[in-house]
Amino acid sequence: MLISDAYREQNRALHASNEHYGTSGKAWAPKVRPLADWGRKAVLDFGCGKATLARRLGGLTMREVA
Repeated sequence: MLISDAYREQNRALHASNEHYGTSGKAWAPKVRPLADWGRKAVLDFGCGKATLARRLGGLTMREVA
């Protein structure tokens, strides 16, 4: 187990109670896009939060691990 059940529950509660929690991924799009343009077929977003990076990088296959 990577994280405890208690920590998982804290994350779930933060995501549910704060609309801005877990939304910073989109800020990384300008750095991730050039890397993906090297011919990558998928991008792993570990700790993807509310998946804002995936939305900003539309067209790429995203593997999201919350």
